[in-house]
Amino acid sequence: ENAQGQIRGIAVGPAHDKGLVDGLKKKYNDLIEFRPPAFGKKCDDFFSEIDILLFPSSYLNEAEPLTVHQSVNAGVPVISTDIGCLKEIVFNLPGCHCFSIDNYMLNAAHIIRNMSSMKHKEKESVRSKLIADYRERNLNSLQNFKTILREIRLI
Repeated sequence: ENAQGQIRGIAVGPAHDKGLVDGLKKKYNDLIEFRPPAFGKKCDDFFSEIDILLFPSSYLNEAEPLTVHQSVNAGVPVISTDIGCLKEIVFNLPGCHCFSIDNYMLNAAHIIRNMSSMKHKEKESVRSKLIADYRERNLNSLQNFKTILREIRLI
């Protein structure tokens, strides 16, 4: 949200269709800010600036999108489609949701409206819980991997 309480979007990434982006800028410039890809500190700053990451992928073989992992590691809930592995990545993480591509826009809009009415303290609570749960999940995965390696005597 901006200072006037308006919900704003930030679109980050490469633009493969300049005409489409230019058309969107012309039509929605007051609602969406377009930025180039962000790396390093700029990437960290981006995740500290947003409340929700929308990831409406339609790529059937979506596997391990770094952006989604960066988002939840920063405590930013993700609303994704259920394409590829996305469902498993965001499954049971606080504040995260996954929808079919057909129902994505309507459900995402509903969640955005609900989140925009949350108090800052509530949003921070979701962020903290998301970070803790994500890191615990990763720690459990690492422990499982080490168990497998021990069983086959590689460590």
